[in-house]
Amino acid sequence: MAVRLKPAMAAVCVAATALLAFGGGTLYVRKLADDYKEYEAAMPQTALEDVMQKLSQADFSGIYENTEQKYGISSSKAAFEEQLAYIFDGAQTLRSAQVSESDDEYVFRLYSGSEALADIRMYRDGGEWKTALPMQGTETYTIEVPAGSAVTANGTPLSQAERIQQNVPGTVFDQLPDQNSVPKVDIYELSGVLGEPEIEIQGIGTAENVENILNGHIIAGRKVDDPQILQMIIDYAKLIAQYPAQETSLGAVSAICDTSASWYQRYTTLQNYWFTSHSVSEFTNQQVLRCTALSDDTMVAHVVFDYFADNGEVHRTWHIGYQMTLRNYGGTWKVAGMGIDNELNPNTVDPESDPE
Repeated sequence: MAVRLKPAMAAVCVAATALLAFGGGTLYVRKLADDYKEYEAAMPQTALEDVMQKLSQADFSGIYENTEQKYGISSSKAAFEEQLAYIFDGAQTLRSAQVSESDDEYVFRLYSGSEALADIRMYRDGGEWKTALPMQGTETYTIEVPAGSAVTANGTPLSQAERIQQNVPGTVFDQLPDQNSVPKVDIYELSGVLGEPEIEIQGIGTAENVENILNGHIIAGRKVDDPQILQMIIDYAKLIAQYPAQETSLGAVSAICDTSASWYQRYTTLQNYWFTSHSVSEFTNQQVLRCTALSDDTMVAHVVFDYFADNGEVHRTWHIGYQMTLRNYGGTWKVAGMGIDNELNPNTVDPESDPE
């Protein structure tokens, strides 16, 4: 038997049905909106907009790591981010144009105004879009490390293909006549990198790099930071500078040097090229910029200092930079190699501008 509803009761049922339908529709629309937001957030263009905003604010967080993860790069993080800073310097408003796409990678070209700055890649890593900006550098570095060492450059192990010489005398010892007794090195060549590489040597850790000013090679070894050793190097440098300035004897210099070295043979012929006889002089701003050891009894250092002299009529300051190679002979450190590069000195100025 059919049940008849009272009019009031029918109205209540209709209202309830409408409410359920309306409420269910609201829930469904809300779910669609949430799904769309998730979909939009997962789009590479959305991720790119976030990255573009960061780049315009010089925020490079994560880009190096993502690039290395996807492509592998031979540059250090410091050099990579320095290049990013150079590229995006002053680019407050960025725009993009899509260059290519595949299932798991989109490439966009970034512009500041009409100037194209770089190509940036958005790649899928699981459910996440990540940013990569692979950059190929133009610099080539030749690196010398203790022979037989396992070496990485910017976190990547160096291979035999990159090794151009093996177990040969270190080039910073080429001023010594006996090349058989000097420490041996392996020499690697790295191409396409951005800036000076960060070197890790097994058994040493992070290497201290000293560029050989005579041939441009990077000498990588154990960092020397003993204050007494560094002060000794400064004292030796000042003594070597004093002889051509007529402030010390050749005998005092020979006591701290390997006199068989070719640089020393030339040094003994020096005349006073710096200054006339003077009564006032002073050394200031002495500093060892970098010092690295290729073995327990050898090291290479860059040393700078300023030298002032006054002869009563003229006064002048020289801003000096030395490269010094030292060897330990029976417990005594001696200078086995020298190079002069005043550009090492941060105080370097045009001599004509020195105060008179």
